Amino acid sequence: MSVIRSAVNKPVTTALVFLAFAIFGVYSLINTSVAQFPDFDANVVMVMSSYPGASASDVENNLTKLLENTLNSVANLKDMNAMDKFDAALAEIPKVREDLGFPPLVTPLSQMVGNQAVTNVLIGERYKNISKEVKNYIKGEYGIAPGQISPELLVKILGEDGKPV
Repeated sequence: MSVIRSAVNKPVTTALVFLAFAIFGVYSLINTSVAQFPDFDANVVMVMSSYPGASASDVENNLTKLLENTLNSVANLKDMNAMDKFDAALAEIPKVREDLGFPPLVTPLSQMVGNQAVTNVLIGERYKNISKEVKNYIKGEYGIAPGQISPELLVKILGEDGKPV
């Protein structure tokens, strides 16, 4: 006799077998310790921005790449248990980029912008602590900035009469 024919001929037995499997499954689920489950920590960030009048390649080159590179600084916030400051760090990134004269969106400059933004937010004061790399950038050691560097930053790094290299 096949299993199917037996299940059809004995519906009560079949129902009890399935009920036993269900009870065993619920019992196992309840008694499985949390340590047995893998710890998935999905890092998902959704950023919505608008760039009116820009083509798709402009958005990719001028916005998306900057966001991807600077969002890597989230690890700094996570390590310091400061994920509550994530939104503030995201808001600080364009301000730092503007202060630094809109550096190109390439490594290491995009990482320097992101790290400086996170530092500003974590310390609670803008440019109280400036990394050596940002100081070298302002001094001109990475080349000339494409835009105007903030006069306050220039004075802070180079002094009153200082000029970039």
